[in-house]
Amino acid sequence: MIMNEELQNKYMQLQMLEQQTSQMQQHIEQMDQQAAELVQVAENLREIQDVKEGTAILVPMAGGVFVRAKIDEPEHVLINVGASSTVQKPIHAAVSLVENQLNELVEYREKTAEQLMAAVTKAHQAHTELKAMAEKA
Repeated sequence: MIMNEELQNKYMQLQMLEQQTSQMQQHIEQMDQQAAELVQVAENLREIQDVKEGTAILVPMAGGVFVRAKIDEPEHVLINVGASSTVQKPIHAAVSLVENQLNELVEYREKTAEQLMAAVTKAHQAHTELKAMAEKA
């Protein structure tokens, strides 16, 4: 009977580890998508500073929907600072802000990837132990 309980406990531990690794993998995928978006935003900001005032552009709204607009001040952008408030910043400051966010995200992703590898190692170890216990039973 004790062996059965140990098997059940080890199996539950393995399931929890597999669930954790799955969640961490999803989180890493989300961070990769966010990083790609931040890279694109930084690139867009660099490109827009070369646009002349009054240039017509298409602004994406969502889902393939665009509106026509004209660039009023190509050297400045408005940045949301929360509570529906924005501040005007020069392009170079906005690029710097986005790059800082990207660097922080990359650091956090690396830490999460390390934690994922540790969890995968634990899961593999638990699987090996479970298999050995099942063979003895």
